[in-house]
Amino acid sequence: PWYDRLERLLAAAGLPPAPGATPREHAAAAARSLPGPLADEHARLVELFYQTRFGSRPLTDAEQAEVDAALGR
Repeated sequence: PWYDRLERLLAAAGLPPAPGATPREHAAAAARSLPGPLADEHARLVELFYQTRFGSRPLTDAEQAEVDAALGR
């Protein structure tokens, strides 16, 4: 659910994913429009998404706090 929220936030900022784009491809495309720190943060969130979605590893408490803080910004 948190990754869906990230995608909605980016779409609301005018940065929706291209049709068929993977999360990493979307992060790379969005990085061209986001300020450096936000682009880096987005890339980090995408990596956490891949770890949880495809690595079957839940977020640690610290990672969840990181995600929550990032989405709040």
